[in-house]
Amino acid sequence: MKRSRELREMLREGRGYRCESFRGAGVRKARDVLRYEIYVLGNEDVLWEACSALGIPRRDCDFDRMVAEIEGRFGEGAEALWLATERDARENYCEPGEEPDEYEIPEGALPIWDLGDEGALFAWRKWE
Repeated sequence: MKRSRELREMLREGRGYRCESFRGAGVRKARDVLRYEIYVLGNEDVLWEACSALGIPRRDCDFDRMVAEIEGRFGEGAEALWLATERDARENYCEPGEEPDEYEIPEGALPIWDLGDEGALFAWRKWE
C-alpha cells in the first residue's frame, strides 16, 4: 500500500486523532468495525485494501479470511480504529468547538486502509 502524507505523519508521530461525535459508536472490535464498513456502509474497497496490507492474494480475499488474518496477528480481541491527523480530524470530523481525542498508535499497528486527509483505518492488539 502506498502511504499518504497524512498516514506517514501519524506513524512518525505515533499518534492519531478522532472526534467521537462523528460516528463514534465506541465499537472497536476489528471484526465488527470491518463488517460495518463493508456490509453496512458498502465500502468494499476496505476488503481489498486490508487483504493487500495483510498479504492475502486478491483471489483468496474474503471477509472471513481477512478477519482470521487480523485476529491471527493481533488476537481474537483485535481492534480497528479510524484515525486522522489532528488538523484533518478538526476539519473533517469534529463539531464546532469540539477538541479531537488523541490516540497512541501502538507499536506493530497495521494501517489497513489509507484515505489520506480523510484518515486511516488501523488494526492492532486490544489495549489492556
